[in-house]
Amino acid sequence: MEDVNTKNAVIYDLSKAPITFDFVNFLAFARLAVALGSGDPKFYLTILADSWRVSSPRERQYNLTDRLWRLHNLIVPVCSVTQGMVGYTLVQDARARNEINAQGVTVRSEGGLYMMSALVEVFHMSGFDPHLFKAPEMALDFARIILGQEEKAVVVAVRESSFDPGRNTPPHFLRELILKLQESGLAVYLIPDQEVKHNMVDLPNAVTVVEEAAFNIPLRLALHELAQVSILSGSGPSNFISLSTRKPNLVIIHPMRPEIRISSPEFLSQQGYIIGEPQPLPWIPANQIWLWDPLVSAQEVCSATQTLID
Repeated sequence: MEDVNTKNAVIYDLSKAPITFDFVNFLAFARLAVALGSGDPKFYLTILADSWRVSSPRERQYNLTDRLWRLHNLIVPVCSVTQGMVGYTLVQDARARNEINAQGVTVRSEGGLYMMSALVEVFHMSGFDPHLFKAPEMALDFARIILGQEEKAVVVAVRESSFDPGRNTPPHFLRELILKLQESGLAVYLIPDQEVKHNMVDLPNAVTVVEEAAFNIPLRLALHELAQVSILSGSGPSNFISLSTRKPNLVIIHPMRPEIRISSPEFLSQQGYIIGEPQPLPWIPANQIWLWDPLVSAQEVCSATQTLID
């Protein structure tokens, strides 16, 4: 490992933490925690990937190939857009675990510290801004080419996962939303879900599908940062984008699905969300609107989008 100040070293241990976008909540928490302890928000990250957590129905469906794919196409790319991270080490050798564990780190991904509730708590304690993700200039340049000269570009990021499909964006809702946005004179750019290839047969004409952004984390972030407004499903990627240092205009839809445990009002309240509030976390700016109604209409989403443009 590089010679770094170990008091600002943090560990994300995949034997205890999920290989999902929850990683971004941990990074925000870790940065605030080291800043609170040392006054310096810069940190060094070690990712322990020699063994894997298997505690959720989703994790029990992953095979080793799934896990390695997510490690190198989600976890590691997020590191490339994390401000304040002075470096990181990826450890896949079990023999190195004891050596790393012996170092005096202050922040680990144990005991649920990657959860939103811990981030809310340390935010109130530290007073530091938790926003820490920023698209690099190369990604922004590519995003500008994709968006072209559109002055009213709206990026829509859908959820269409094979895991917890009840949280997915309904196809009929997506089609109606795109039509409403287009009728309002907006140019729509769609980012599919990376886990399931989106069925693009029934999409309205003139929508631009940016498939590469489903797999390219810096490009995904850049598109959201440059768009006039982004509409995102309430899931892991929405937490990631909402923690951008550029604080883009966002409309978050369907964060609550009462019939699904991790999207129920009880679970979300435990995580620190103020259910029903348009800005349900203490650091969310007024230009990021959360629409909680599971039955929210496409017209209501379109109207919220227009308020951020006007």
